[in-house]
Amino acid sequence: MSVGRAALRWAWMVAGMTVITLGIRMQVLAELGLGPWDVLHMGLSLRTPLTFGQASQVVGAVLVVAALVLGEVPRAGTLLNMWYVGALYDVVEAKGWLPPPVSVPMRWAYLVGGVLLLACGSAWYLSARLGSGPRDGMMLALARRLHRARSGRDEPAGSPGAARHAGVVRGVLEGAATLAGYFLGGPVGAGTIAAAALIGPSMAFFLPRFAFTGRWWPAPETRLQAPAVVAAGSQVPQGSPRRAWEPSRR
Repeated sequence: MSVGRAALRWAWMVAGMTVITLGIRMQVLAELGLGPWDVLHMGLSLRTPLTFGQASQVVGAVLVVAALVLGEVPRAGTLLNMWYVGALYDVVEAKGWLPPPVSVPMRWAYLVGGVLLLACGSAWYLSARLGSGPRDGMMLALARRLHRARSGRDEPAGSPGAARHAGVVRGVLEGAATLAGYFLGGPVGAGTIAAAALIGPSMAFFLPRFAFTGRWWPAPETRLQAPAVVAAGSQVPQGSPRRAWEPSRR
């Protein structure tokens, strides 16, 4: 791959993560409830000196290390995702680039718009095929361990056998993140349920729209092109209408 094509690929991924960050900020401004991981990030920011973005980075770093211990080696895109979304979020918040909604209808518009941006940005950055987010690296590592424990076979994290357990592992991880975030004071509300209902269909809509990038750069994996994510951050709660391999925010 030429230097110019490689630079375009990384710029493409960064553009997608930028869209994710704007989607997260819109959901926070809506004040109607957040997705599982963002509930945890907000709870940590309320109980510690960390900002929301820094909390996201710390959680991501912990998950990357945990996944590495479990045998899932992070790719460069995973590490960039871990840092960039949190850093950009804090800049967007500090600069006030998005005005807060001033009415209840606007708050719901922000919530729905934020979920759509989150789904679009997730499909966008994943289409660069440079690695999924740290939360999904952890999920895939645990799914692989669970598959090995049940079948006695050690297969790659992205294999169909391991992917069958991804939904269960995702539900446990996101349930634990939501519960921990709630007890830390993170916002759980009607918006949390609405976002959970919207993110699956939104991802199902946007993922095929970015399939054309397969003509630009080859996929590193042949078995599973879109490992089970979203981010950004950010996240398809258990029970939402999506397949096990569909990504959450980051």
